Amino acid sequence: MESYESVYERVLDFIKDLRENSKHDNVLIITHNVNASFISDILSKITIDFANDDHLRNFNNAEVKLFVI
Repeated sequence: MESYESVYERVLDFIKDLRENSKHDNVLIITHNVNASFISDILSKITIDFANDDHLRNFNNAEVKLFVI
């Protein structure tokens, strides 16, 4: 299993890439709970403690979230 730290770094790179290279005003991202949790944390500027699972959210299935990147 990939570590949370590794997943976080990939999500952070993805967000940076969107900010720097997206030519679109709106982007639909379909993902799993862990990635969605990290997207939420990164965009909310929440510091993550990887020693516990408090950073993970319980998004509902098919939940729609709006983030400003």
